[in-house]
Amino acid sequence: MSDNLFTRMGWSLKKPLIDNQKGDTTKEVVDEGLEFRLSTNDKLSLNTAKMYSTAMTKDFFDTLISEYNYKDIIFGSRKVARLCDLCRSILDIEMQEGLSEFNDKEPNFKKSDHNDVLRLLFYMCWLFPIPLRKHTQMKDVRSAYSEKFKQWLVFDYELVKELEVELILEGVFKGINSPDNPILDIFHDALRIEDSYSSHKIDHNLMKTTLGKNSVFTSHSRLRADKNVTPTWIVYFAEIMGSDELIDIKKKKEDEDYFDTDSIS
Repeated sequence: MSDNLFTRMGWSLKKPLIDNQKGDTTKEVVDEGLEFRLSTNDKLSLNTAKMYSTAMTKDFFDTLISEYNYKDIIFGSRKVARLCDLCRSILDIEMQEGLSEFNDKEPNFKKSDHNDVLRLLFYMCWLFPIPLRKHTQMKDVRSAYSEKFKQWLVFDYELVKELEVELILEGVFKGINSPDNPILDIFHDALRIEDSYSSHKIDHNLMKTTLGKNSVFTSHSRLRADKNVTPTWIVYFAEIMGSDELIDIKKKKEDEDYFDTDSIS
């Protein structure tokens, strides 16, 4: 027994012994449950990667890779993937609320809008880091990149229409200062949640969507950002694109070991 103030005064504290051994049957059930969850989440990750790959042509992907280092630990594919996850989750709830029979407001989206809206948000997520990083290298980033992005999306790869690209550019260049718009509101909240860990606390009064105002969701999402979590689907996405320029697998594994956890969504 160590000699300290409490022991000298006649107090003592003995740690209880806890039997934490699991029976063979219990261990088997736990292991089976874990294996099932990992297998299910792995399938969901692969399906997510396949879904997003339909919005990303190989030529456009190669152009992005040649323009920007998506292996960047802080502002690379990890951030892109988390932003995509946030946008998708926020959009799903916005659509469910709009379709609810208890909602007396005019819905912002129809059920048929889901894939088109998600596609626009997907492009915002991929383009946003480029001007963010270039701000330290040039004076007028928007002038330098707005026409380039428009050329890629509308004319070179024919991914969106001219009216749609203007909305994408608003989200990419104005970010949290974007004007009110149902689609830009989703991107606005995703950005505030994703970037809150590094600089400022989330003010839920500034959030514009249902999930953005939900403290449980934002707290969980902030933790993912704080740990710089790598959503597993982006690893599959890199494989589908046939690229090793998205994820530093060695660094990813080191971070997972350090934090003892990683996303499997």
